[in-house]
Amino acid sequence: MKVAFLGTGLMGLPMAQRLLAADIQLVAYNRTPEKLAPLQAAGAEIVTDPRHAIRAAECIILMLTNASAIYNVLLSDTAWQTLEGRTIRRCKERSLKAKILAEISDVLFLHR
Repeated sequence: MKVAFLGTGLMGLPMAQRLLAADIQLVAYNRTPEKLAPLQAAGAEIVTDPRHAIRAAECIILMLTNASAIYNVLLSDTAWQTLEGRTIRRCKERSLKAKILAEISDVLFLHR
C-alpha cells in the first residue's frame, strides 16, 4: 500500500518516518518544502502539489496545523477533485466539513 502524508511538521515528520521504517511506500507533501528533506533522504517520494500525493496513494494522512491549513491544502487549486470517492474520517471542524461537502458530492464522512 502507498500512503500519502500531507503535513510533515513537528508531529507529521516522526509519524511519516515510522511508516518508512516499517517499509511502507510513502509519498509526501508539505507547504514548506524544506521540511521534506529528511523524508526524501529516507526514500519517500516527494511531490510539490497535494493533488499529486492524493492521486498516487491508497491512503491519505493529514497532519496539518488547523482548519485553515486543511482548507489551503485540500480545497485550493484542484486538489479537492482528487478526493471524489474517498472516505474522510474524524473531520471535527464542521464548517470545513460543510465546505468539502459543497465541493464534492461523492465523499463519505465517518464519525466516532
